[in-house]
Parts: sequence; C-alpha cells; structure tokens
Amino acid sequence: MGFAGADGASFTLGLPFESNESSAVASVDGSIVYVDTAIDIVAQVTTEGLRVSTVLAGPASDTEFVYDFDAKTIPVLNEDGSVDLTQSVYMIDPGTGLMIEAVLTIAQIQKPWAKDANGLSVPTRYKVADHRLTQIVEHTSGQYAYPVVADPQLVWEGILPWFYFNRLETHDLTNAGNAAALCAGLAFFFGPIGLAAAAICAANIGSVVYNANYYQNRGQCVKLHFAPVVVFSGGHSGALCN
Repeated sequence: MGFAGADGASFTLGLPFESNESSAVASVDGSIVYVDTAIDIVAQVTTEGLRVSTVLAGPASDTEFVYDFDAKTIPVLNEDGSVDLTQSVYMIDPGTGLMIEAVLTIAQIQKPWAKDANGLSVPTRYKVADHRLTQIVEHTSGQYAYPVVADPQLVWEGILPWFYFNRLETHDLTNAGNAAALCAGLAFFFGPIGLAAAAICAANIGSVVYNANYYQNRGQCVKLHFAPVVVFSGGHSGALCN
C-alpha cells in the first residue's frame, strides 16, 4: 500500500504476510478487508492517517504480525511504545560547507493496543529491525475470548516534521553559535517548509540549546519538532543516535 502526506513525504507499507491480497473486499465505509482462515486484516484510511485492524480468530492465530516499509523508511521504536517512521534528507552545513544527513519523522505509529471480545486488554508490543515493524500480540498467554483485535494506528506528523540529530550533532547544538548556524541551514529543506522551520528555530535558539544539553546529559541524542511558534523536543537513543 502507498501513502503520501500533505508535505509531499511518501512511503509504501506491506501488510502482514498472513493476509491474502487476493481475498481483499471493499466495505461500505471504504475499508479494505483481507479475509483469511486464522486472521482478517482491515485497512482504513482516516483523516489523520491509516488504521489497520488485525482480527485474530482463535488461539491457533499467529502471535507476530509483520509490516514491511520501503527502503527509504526506517521505523524507530520510542520509549512509550510508539514508533516513528523516519526518512533521511541531505543538506549543506552552513558552518562547514559539508553535506550532512538529517533524519526526519514523517509519520508516527501510535502505541499499540489489543483487546479480546470482552474488552480485556491483551499484552502487545512492537519490535523494529531495519525497514520492518513487527507487532507481537500475546493472545496465547492467558484466557482470552476471541476474536482478539490488534489495532495499530498511523498518523501523519503534519507539515513540519521531527528532525533527529546524532550524538555529534547533539553536542554541536549545545553551543548557541552552532545552533544558530543549524537554524539557518534548515532553510535548505523542502523550500517553504524549510524556511518555516528555520524561522521557528531561530526564534527559539535558547530552547534548542537547553534541550540539546538536557538530552546529552542523559546520554541520549535530541530530536526537535518546529511547530508553529514553539519547539517541541524529545530524546532518542537507538540506531539514529551514533
């Protein structure tokens, strides 16, 4: 399945291998239902993104469900259990004149949940590797009523994406001069989107420096989201922090 956001970012998503594409049926509400003997997959595009419901028919259903993304999209697992979908872009560092890589979040898969037929929560979690996301549903670990529904939801991050910085770049951002150079460099991203991010960044240099120091002191790297007027921040410590 292919998807594109309002900012032009796009990716493709492979549904769990257990679904049979030849069995796809369009429902009245626009959902696509993939029917199989052990599980059904229901894919529905919403105003915020995509909703994929995996319906487990019984205890013989598998416990792991794999979603494969295209080669340019890397899933990153967050501490709260959600997953960021990231892509790399390249720009000229205004301070050094060198080409550098920046990692942006184009969408997020919200924290997973699963419930049985009686509304009881079923333990579930994500794991990621390379371009693959796997949802693990531990429906055989207890006395659950079937069907069990696991329901990952993907939401677009909006016009201005998250920017991920590695360990060296996070260190550079702890200095106001380097942070100001970075803000200027953001104007090279995506035309108007980069200009907007650069303006918000420049108006919030103190916040950028503070958050870079905060996450560096915690042994993490910083990620920044330049929303209108303010800068949101977070820490990350996975493969993108090296």
